[in-house]
Amino acid sequence: MGKRIAGIFFALFFVFLGRASASEPSVEFFSPQGEVKGVRQVTVRFSDQMVPFGDPRLVEPFDISCPEKGRARWADGKNWIYDFEHDLPAGVLCEFKIKPDLRTLSGAKVDGTQKFTFTTGGPAIQRANPYEGSEYIDEDQIFILWLDVEPKEKTVLENAFCSVEGIGERVGMRIITAKRRRSFTSS
Repeated sequence: MGKRIAGIFFALFFVFLGRASASEPSVEFFSPQGEVKGVRQVTVRFSDQMVPFGDPRLVEPFDISCPEKGRARWADGKNWIYDFEHDLPAGVLCEFKIKPDLRTLSGAKVDGTQKFTFTTGGPAIQRANPYEGSEYIDEDQIFILWLDVEPKEKTVLENAFCSVEGIGERVGMRIITAKRRRSFTSS
């Protein structure tokens, strides 16, 4: 009798263990997310088989909201790739929402996170003159910055500042107009 109860216990244990380990289909991996630079491709891995490999009539798994265009493809039955036509510039926001009727190959609904977003962020300084850390900065110093995208003047004035050792507050900036810039570069 003891062996029989132990056998039933172990059988129930494995049944419940199997149910506990079986999870709902979901997106296991989505990249990129958050704020990133230099995006050229989105890669997604689903937990379950989504499509039969090699089927040219595959349904797109996402509703995509992004100002930049690209092409989607399935690398295999679980991995989906979206290739942009070029590296994304700064200031781009993209959103990928799982289509509400998306099902796995076996017919199960995809659960878990349903929306994924990323942004390429604002302008970033690629080069500066004088360079960062320079010890020869004048009180009326003019900085020439090379950025990865054309900035919005209002945003720069609201958010950019200098920090000066020994001064406990931010030092504001002003943008030099195109006419005045030409006078610096022609001399």
